[in-house]
Amino acid sequence: MKRIRFGDLCIDKGNYTLYAVRGADAGNVNKNEMVYIDTDGSTDRDIYFQSRVIEVEGHLLADNITGYAKLKEILENACNPKITRDLYYFNGFKTYYAEARADQLPAITPINYCNAKFILYLKIEKFYWLSNNDINVNIFKREDKIKGTFQFPMIFTERTSKALVRNDGATEGYPTFKIYLNDDQMEIEIKNNTSGQTLSLSVSMQQGETVTIDCEDKKITSDTQGDLTKWMSKDSEFISIAPGIEEIECISSGSSVICTYRNKYLGA
Repeated sequence: MKRIRFGDLCIDKGNYTLYAVRGADAGNVNKNEMVYIDTDGSTDRDIYFQSRVIEVEGHLLADNITGYAKLKEILENACNPKITRDLYYFNGFKTYYAEARADQLPAITPINYCNAKFILYLKIEKFYWLSNNDINVNIFKREDKIKGTFQFPMIFTERTSKALVRNDGATEGYPTFKIYLNDDQMEIEIKNNTSGQTLSLSVSMQQGETVTIDCEDKKITSDTQGDLTKWMSKDSEFISIAPGIEEIECISSGSSVICTYRNKYLGA
């Protein structure tokens, strides 16, 4: 059974019964492509996706006229066009997530004193759907090296600085890196060894500090120093993860690094 949850409003069965969801699939995505010649003579292409509006059609069912008025009020309040809310869509097989807001007030057509048909128009500004939950990958961690048999001298654990990140989505994703410093440092470097992208940060950082690199919003912050984005090297770029499997490496002595991201889908 399909379900929609928009903020605190649940549309599946009961008082708000889901009838149809239109525009949630990949065919509802519009894009513009621009091809141009760069200053070095190379040909580049930019792709811009337009925001989408999905229609959620359902029925409002109440026990009496007082209940009908209350349910109608809740529906209209949930569709305040000024407020962005969490949107979850279960299509019968998988749950998808997006940030959305009402594109307009709902269209409500009364059928009788306690029953009405409604259509919600929900706008997803960033065109894509996301996986329901965050995916966390340890980039810098300790690996247990003890085997069934061993010889002295032996190594109990070994620090690794590389990890394979899998993007099962339909388009590239932009991860967030949380770096927990266990020692004072002057430089952090993160690489996508598959694509060749590198991000280098050169600034004095202290033990116990947490640095967050948000590649989606293109900013770097510290919980003690604030904005560190200006300390990126000039040839750095924020890391992206293409569909498939890519190797991410972090060069940051003595730190713990967690990569967090969500898969992006053109349709749900």
